[in-house]
Amino acid sequence: MRLATLAVLVLATSSCGNRQNPIYCDEQSDCSHLRGKSFCDVDALLPGTELTNTCVAPPEGEQCNRAQACTSPTRAHCSDLSAGAMGTCVECTLDEHCESGCDLETNTCLPPIIPCEPGAAGDADCVSADADRPYCAATDTCAPCALSEHCSELAAPVCDQIDFSCRPCLANAECGSLYCQDDTGECADTSTLIYVATDGTGNACTQIAPCDRFSTALGKVSADRQRIIVAAGDYAEELDIKDLNVEIVGIGTVRITPVLGDGKNAIKITGNSTVLIRDIEIRPSSAVATTDAVRCDGSSASLTLERTSIFESRDLGIQAIDCRLTLRESQLIGNGGGAL
Repeated sequence: MRLATLAVLVLATSSCGNRQNPIYCDEQSDCSHLRGKSFCDVDALLPGTELTNTCVAPPEGEQCNRAQACTSPTRAHCSDLSAGAMGTCVECTLDEHCESGCDLETNTCLPPIIPCEPGAAGDADCVSADADRPYCAATDTCAPCALSEHCSELAAPVCDQIDFSCRPCLANAECGSLYCQDDTGECADTSTLIYVATDGTGNACTQIAPCDRFSTALGKVSADRQRIIVAAGDYAEELDIKDLNVEIVGIGTVRITPVLGDGKNAIKITGNSTVLIRDIEIRPSSAVATTDAVRCDGSSASLTLERTSIFESRDLGIQAIDCRLTLRESQLIGNGGGAL
């Protein structure tokens, strides 16, 4: 009797284990039959899900995974189908999902190619065909821009000459003002800049009328104008910077080449000054041995050199006395008293 009872219990337990779990799901069994729990959380990634392969309430947003397909006709592809990952429903993940290819950075379909002939007539045809691509680019196709002058947004002032779309600036030479702001990718307004050129005249120090001396440019530094843009050339002038916050940027090959007397410096920084010098060569000459190329003096002074070279000073390349000194991608070569 006991054996018979045990056999019945085993049979009952076995039958219970084979019964289908109504909230189980996997890549072959979805949750479409369950009202309110139509999402298959196959890897238990959603908050509150404790077991894998479980039908749960749909999460906010269009999420997907290897067991949960996308249902939107405009975002029909899952961005991540790997195990243990939760993806997002997107327009495309492969070029074959779109007529003109897929932008894999944004997972959106590229617009269809519209051929055109460069010139005013081609621009007019592009405007008629697609207002968002009103210019005929060098690729003979309609594009958002053909030249940087077509880019009106401050955050994207440059027309990329590969895909002909507007983007942030990456280098000073890409800006009409000759200054690209590294932190924002915007081109600085010329009214905020001070310009120096070897053939400059007067003391306006504007892009149209640059001044020819650093001393004049330094006199123009203010809270609204703290950057000096220096055109290519040799400048035989000593720079004396005191109590100023200023950035000095070379465009092309800029050399500071003064002939120094005893105890003089090509660049001297004192007082409450914060100075950044970029893309400039400092090549002083002197008949005496007590001349450092650059001197930064005082605990309230700060000097940063970026992509700057100091050559052949009779004494030290840089003499920093209690000054906060930073060097980035710079070189000090052939200085008689050593680099620092």
